[in-house]
Amino acid sequence: MSNIRLAPNDFNIGKDISGFLADDAGNVRQFADIGHMLELRLEIEDRLIEVIPITGGGVPLKETIWRGGILHLRYTRARGNLEYMALTAMQNFFFQDARPNFSATYFITNKDGSIDRVVFIGGKITRPDLGRFSGEKDVEQGISLSFTQGRIFGPNAPILGASPLSFI
Repeated sequence: MSNIRLAPNDFNIGKDISGFLADDAGNVRQFADIGHMLELRLEIEDRLIEVIPITGGGVPLKETIWRGGILHLRYTRARGNLEYMALTAMQNFFFQDARPNFSATYFITNKDGSIDRVVFIGGKITRPDLGRFSGEKDVEQGISLSFTQGRIFGPNAPILGASPLSFI
């Protein structure tokens, strides 16, 4: 499994991360199978809706509509694996009308030794960055998954219906 070791400090919740990608055909690849992972970054997407009624003094009503997110994976190039993933997805889209869904699961080891499991489903490959090639440094590549839903399991998992501020 791929591991990213982060220097523990008072602000770092997770010190170790590993995980895998899977498609709806049952194919599974560990993060380490793709290459040497440099970064895993997650962005949650939302849309804020605001309505200002003419009654009730014009007090604005606001609501956040959750829209999934994007999981960004950055690697040092290894064996052309990211090129293969991106170009195969493109080729299958055009020639086989194949549009697979992906899921991503990663495990975070917390300072207390507990492990959180984070799962994203309904993912589509997007924004492949096949790298900048030069004689001065290793080639960094990236691929992103745009997903529809995410969940966390483990000791930090929220109770259904709990307040977002009810964590320990």
